[in-house]
Amino acid sequence: GAQQPLDTYLLVANPGETAAEVTVTFLLTAASPVVRTLTVDPRSRATLWAGLVPELAQQSFSMTVQASQPIVAERSLYFGATRHWDGGTSAMGVIAPSADWYFAEGSTGPFFDMYLLLGNPNVDAADVNVTYLLDDGTTIPKTYPVTGQSRVTIFVPSEAPGLAQAGGVGVEVHATRP
Repeated sequence: GAQQPLDTYLLVANPGETAAEVTVTFLLTAASPVVRTLTVDPRSRATLWAGLVPELAQQSFSMTVQASQPIVAERSLYFGATRHWDGGTSAMGVIAPSADWYFAEGSTGPFFDMYLLLGNPNVDAADVNVTYLLDDGTTIPKTYPVTGQSRVTIFVPSEAPGLAQAGGVGVEVHATRP
């Protein structure tokens, strides 16, 4: 997520019969994690707007969400007036971190800014091996260190000359920690 100029929301649904206690940890690029808690009533939904968390102003972040019982967590992000068009994106939370991730869709070039966002919820640092997969079969390997309980933002077009105007880009991610 990111807050200002983007707007990020965490949406939590509790399908259970009892209230869920939810702890959200925001992992920042160059600062200590920020923690917020909320209670989600039975069979209801709650929204946490990152704009209400002062420490997130002008920040990019990853989130971990832990709950006292099963919930559904989703991140919605909206953008507008300062870009070519208004829009948004939404992503479901995953059950657990993983050391391996695969992304089939990405693009660099006109009208597209491609970022790879790496969040490390572990206390210890992780080395993240990334392989960029280009349309023509070229692969570009890179390694990124990610300190514990933090996030790294990678602007993909600047990572190698072949990525500047690559069109379609897939990504494989293999880390030393989930």
